[in-house]
Order: sequence, then C-alpha cells, then structure tokens
Amino acid sequence: MKAIIQRNQIKHFKDQPVYDDNGNPTGATWDSLQLGIRFPDYPNLPTYGISIDTTTITTQVALKEAIKTEILALVARGTKELTDSNAARNYFDTWGWSDVEFETDNL
Repeated sequence: MKAIIQRNQIKHFKDQPVYDDNGNPTGATWDSLQLGIRFPDYPNLPTYGISIDTTTITTQVALKEAIKTEILALVARGTKELTDSNAARNYFDTWGWSDVEFETDNL
C-alpha cells in the first residue's frame, strides 16, 4: 500500500503546555510532530492525521522509525476499513440497491 505524507500537512509544535486531568497547566511542556497521510491507490480512504510525541526523540533515525511505526499502523487500520466497508457495500448489492437508483416505494 503506497502512502504519501502530505508535505503541506507537516506541522511541528514545540513547547506545548501539558495539562492535568482538571485542565490546569502542570508547568511541563511537550513537542509533537503532526502529519497528514493519504493512500493514493485507495481514494475511498480519508486523509489520516497522525501525531508523534517528539519530546524524547533526539535523532533523525529515531524520528524516522517512529513515523514508520505510525504509518504501518495506519496501513493496518486502512486495510480493515476497506474490508469492513466492502462487506457493508456487499449487503447493499445483495438487496438490489444501486449507487444511482433507490426505489423508496418498495421499502
């Protein structure tokens, strides 16, 4: 499955405040890298957003591995979504309902 990281959707947020369970700032900060990923061979899948906590990632090699791990998780998620959606579409096919025509009188 081919994945494309959308270059205009690469965002690096630094020194974001950390909040406790009550919504109060703790004084700590964290950094994150957010990416938009799409699968061009599967236009029915949405563009996915992933966020990677980069606070403790100190090398490009570690960052690349973190990105690869997230992309592989998206591949598994996308594959499942394709399988589930195709199964749902098959229900409609067996009922005789098409994409362009739907007879409401016979429901």
